[in-house]
Amino acid sequence: MNLIIRTSRSHLKIITLFIFIGLFNHATPSHGNDSTPLVFASGEKGTPYYEFVVLIARQLSRGLNKGIPTSIISTQGSVESLNLMAQKKADLAIVQGDIAYYSHHGKNFFPMNRSFKLIYPLFLEHIWIISRAGSDIKIFGDLKNKIIAIGGEGSGTRHNALDVLSAAGLEEGIDFVGSSLSIKDSIVGLMDGSIDAMFFTGQSVPERIQKAPGEYTFHGIPDRLVNKIIKKIPLTKNL
Repeated sequence: MNLIIRTSRSHLKIITLFIFIGLFNHATPSHGNDSTPLVFASGEKGTPYYEFVVLIARQLSRGLNKGIPTSIISTQGSVESLNLMAQKKADLAIVQGDIAYYSHHGKNFFPMNRSFKLIYPLFLEHIWIISRAGSDIKIFGDLKNKIIAIGGEGSGTRHNALDVLSAAGLEEGIDFVGSSLSIKDSIVGLMDGSIDAMFFTGQSVPERIQKAPGEYTFHGIPDRLVNKIIKKIPLTKNL
């Protein structure tokens, strides 16, 4: 996960981000006056992305004399956040490193987007594959012919999920049914049986799952697939 900033704002002021991402200074453009808030694209509510942005925004509002006003936009994830930056609707965002790379360089079917630059890398993330405890999904291959929550249209999770499933020779609409549920609705779907498994990209699993880990099964990705994915996509995070 990376913190990035839109590059096209009109002129500069200094922002010092500390406590959460380390002490450093970074020149950050201004809307033109100190009363106009910085707009953060955050990811879905209830995710580490959103909570992290809330902490940063709270700290900024307290610092630099009177503080810096901030506004937070909840998004489906990295893809939507980058799109908001390209549309000049967001100034900063928490974004997956691989998604930012693909977007900035126009790779992996992403249109080229040069509207942002990296401020600071934050932490490594993992691709989680989760089913309900007691389901008939025992190994990775059991995902065939299942209903899988692969993430919203604007999420980085969706692209990670499709990359992993494609490496396994599983095609959406043919070998499995892909669902674009939010993270919250994916967890509900696991429990009511309307979906069989969900993908999630993050440093840790969502809070709801952390509170009741015995209700879920976590599935690894076979080594042969890991090597295949890394060869195709060198920026893939720890699998």
